[in-house]
Amino acid sequence: MKRSKCPKCGAAIGTILSGASWDAYCSSCGLKISTKCEKCDNRITINERYCSHCGFKNPISIETKEGKG
Repeated sequence: MKRSKCPKCGAAIGTILSGASWDAYCSSCGLKISTKCEKCDNRITINERYCSHCGFKNPISIETKEGKG
């Protein structure tokens, strides 16, 4: 897994994502950084605009929240 940083506080989140189940939160600021896809139940992270398995739009995506998606 590539090294990832929380988009809100900049803390490293790669180890959190690799060990988490469906819902994971940044341990520094509490931002939700992964969830279960509402359509297919695949795990998706805040860095993904769409689910890689079914193409469903990610409701916690950084770009979705910023109005870019």
